[in-house]
Amino acid sequence: MMRFALFGNPVAQTLSPLMHNAALRAMGIAGSYEAVLVEDLGKAVRSLRDGGLDGASVTIPFKEKVMDLLDGLDAEAEEIGAVNTIVKRGGRLIGFNTDARALFLSLAAVLDIAGRTFAVLGTGGTARAALHAVRRGGGKAVVLGRTSAKVRELAARWNCRGCVLAELAAVRADVIVNTTPVGMGARADETPLGALRAAECSAGWVVDVIYRPLRTRLLREAEAAGRHTLGGAEMFVRQGAEQIRLWTGAEPPLSLMREVVLRQLEEEEAAGRRGT
Repeated sequence: MMRFALFGNPVAQTLSPLMHNAALRAMGIAGSYEAVLVEDLGKAVRSLRDGGLDGASVTIPFKEKVMDLLDGLDAEAEEIGAVNTIVKRGGRLIGFNTDARALFLSLAAVLDIAGRTFAVLGTGGTARAALHAVRRGGGKAVVLGRTSAKVRELAARWNCRGCVLAELAAVRADVIVNTTPVGMGARADETPLGALRAAECSAGWVVDVIYRPLRTRLLREAEAAGRHTLGGAEMFVRQGAEQIRLWTGAEPPLSLMREVVLRQLEEEEAAGRRGT
């Protein structure tokens, strides 16, 4: 029996157990996946190291902090500076990042990345993955955040322009990518743009890595302003599929994983419209 877990705080909003458990069943693998609300990251990693778990996902706010607790890093995770997947190999814990590849594939499926300017909102681990995806595709990036010190640090690391979020309207970007948690959970009624409206930005595309809800307030307002939009569901599915590939060495059922996630999100959206 293989056991996998998600380490994060909060985790109540995640669909990872639904998606991963469906995939494991379809693959004929005896295993389980559960979300673990983590207060003590060191203790959680020890539970993985001591044999209770066979692998783990990592989410907010631990994608950067967990790196110092591992035995090694995949080259891409080290370059990005964030880990969302832990794999046990020969008794060692190795950190990987499947977010960057997942976002790259999601973006490349709907638009040409090369030559376009991407305004990346946020300075955390997912923002780093987004910057990597943009660079991989030949695009240009501008990183924006609330804290100027964090923005400067990240911009210097990725050799790109950095601005505080209040300056977004002045940034000539083709695509806005939200990597912040604003728009999910307790903040579902908020938008990372604050008082700024999508219509006041130059971007023709607005991307939100949040997948639950299926259409965040940011995306709804962008659509109303005539912008093209991309939600986070496809990225979520693809990063999860790559995690299963790393943990098991087997090919994950990508189509099934997508179907399970979209069905749940569409049901929730329909219930919301009915007010139930």
